[in-house]
Amino acid sequence: MPVDKIYTLPTSEAGVERGLVITYIGLRCFNIIQVAVGLPLILERTDRRMLTVASLSLLLLEAAVVSRRMWRRGRFDDAWLGIVDLSFGVLFLISVMMFVAAGTASSSWGNPGFATTIPMAAGAAIVFRHWWQTLAAASLLCAVFLVTSLPAASDHDTRLTTLTNSVAYIGFAVLVRLVAGYTRRLGRDADSARSAAVMLATEAERLRVQKLIHDPASALELLAADDLDENARAVLRRQALRLATEMRHYLGTQLRRSSGIIAELEAIADEFADLAPVLNADLARDTIPAADVEVVSRAVRTLLFNVRQHAQAREVVIHAETDGNSWEVCVRDDGIGFDPNIRLAGFGLSQQVYAAIASIGGQVEIESTHGEGTFVRMSKEKM
Repeated sequence: MPVDKIYTLPTSEAGVERGLVITYIGLRCFNIIQVAVGLPLILERTDRRMLTVASLSLLLLEAAVVSRRMWRRGRFDDAWLGIVDLSFGVLFLISVMMFVAAGTASSSWGNPGFATTIPMAAGAAIVFRHWWQTLAAASLLCAVFLVTSLPAASDHDTRLTTLTNSVAYIGFAVLVRLVAGYTRRLGRDADSARSAAVMLATEAERLRVQKLIHDPASALELLAADDLDENARAVLRRQALRLATEMRHYLGTQLRRSSGIIAELEAIADEFADLAPVLNADLARDTIPAADVEVVSRAVRTLLFNVRQHAQAREVVIHAETDGNSWEVCVRDDGIGFDPNIRLAGFGLSQQVYAAIASIGGQVEIESTHGEGTFVRMSKEKM
C-alpha cells in the first residue's frame, strides 16, 4: 500500500482493521529498531552470543511472517495467528533468561525481552475478540516476564522496577483493547450509516421516478383510448408536449424556468382544456418561491388528472391567492366524489400532493363525499 494511501484509509470497518494492522506492525518495527540499536551492548554483556543472535533472528523472522500474513489479510483477527505470536513472545522471554546478563533485568539495552514483547500484549488486544482472552494473554506475558526477569534482578531497586514494568503488559492490553473496540464500532456504524444512506437514496430515486412518470402515464393511458374524440386528443397532445418538457427538466437535459404561480396555473388550465377549468387567480399577485411554484404546479396537475380519469365532473374551479410567501391554491370539482380515507393510499394523492406539499412546509385539506364532488385546499402560511 503506498504511503499516501495509509493516510487516506477508508472510514469503514475494513479501514479500521487495516489501521489496526498498520499500528501493530509499526509497534513491532519500532521495537525491532530499538533492539538493533542496543544489540552491540546486549552482545557485549552476554557470554552466549550465538544464543542471543539466534533468538533475536527467530523473533525477527516471526515478526516478518506474522506481519506479512496480517498485511495480506488486511486485518489481525485470526485467533490462531494470535496464539502463534503470543507463543513466540513467551519463548523469547524464556530464551532471554538464558543469555541476559545479571543485573540488567530492567534495562532495555541489556534485556530486550520486555521491549520486544510489550507490543504482543497490544496485539492480543487486537486479535482476540473476547476480553477474557486478551487479559489471559497479557497475564501470561506478565507472568513469564516476572519468572524470567526477577531471578536476574540483583538488588531491591531492580526488582521493584521489574515488578512495575510487568504491569505494563496488562495496561497496554486494556488500553489498546478499549481503543480497538471503539474504533471497530465506529467502523461498523459508518458502514451501517452508508448502507442506510444507499437505501434512502434508492428509495428517494424510486419516488423521483414515480413522480416523473405518474402524470405522463395517465396522459398516455388516455391517448391510447379507442373512443377518444379529436378535441380531447388535441388537448392531450399539447399536454404531452408540456409533460415531455417536465421530464427533460427532471433528467437534467433542459433547464426549467419558473414563470410564477399565475402563469403556471394558466398553462395547466390550458393543458386540461377538455375539463374547461375556471381559473380564479385575481388574488395571486404576490410572488412566491420558485420551489413552491414547482411543487404546487405538479400537485394541481395530478389533481386534475384524477378529475379527468375518475371524477366525471361537469365543472372544475381552480382558485389561487398569495400574500407574500404565504399562499393558498384550491381545486374544486362537482364530480362523483370519493372516500378520502380509502383513496389516499394511491400514489398520486399520497406522494404528489400530500407528501410534496408537506416537503415545502405546506398543508393539504381534502373534503369529499360520494355524489357531492371534491374540494382540495393546499396552503402555506408565513414563517
